[in-house]
Amino acid sequence: MPGQERNYLSGFLNALMAGTVDRAGNDPTGLSWRRTTRGVVCEIIRDVTAFTDYCAAEDDVAALNPPSTPTFQQAVAAHRRMDKRFRHSLLSHLGNAKMKAREIAHENREVTGPSMPVVARTTPAYPAERFAELLGIGFRRRSKGELGEQYNIRDMVIAL
Repeated sequence: MPGQERNYLSGFLNALMAGTVDRAGNDPTGLSWRRTTRGVVCEIIRDVTAFTDYCAAEDDVAALNPPSTPTFQQAVAAHRRMDKRFRHSLLSHLGNAKMKAREIAHENREVTGPSMPVVARTTPAYPAERFAELLGIGFRRRSKGELGEQYNIRDMVIAL
């Protein structure tokens, strides 16, 4: 049964992220949900989790997305997020929010919102066959004057 709830909630999140309408305009579910952004999906999962936790406490049933003990890596990541958030907060001198955040850092959920996409941090290479053209024309400032005035030497050296 616990795996069934997890699949249900994960399917709901996937439907929110991707939408239920395909490219051809067909919607087998009849929900007509359009694609949603990652931030909106994270807000919805947070609200749904809070609501189901409340319902579980009131009706004495199992929660849809129960809290669990985080692994060491998850706890460290949560503390780093908390530290970064409070470092840039104008209200960081208030202790109440920090205590609540520390409690949340020691709690983990099975189903969470989608993570940020990983972007490759490599710089694309300039085509080698056009490099001479780049040095001759691309870094030129003006057509007259001395060599140091005609070209942006610093940028040329960086490009090399």
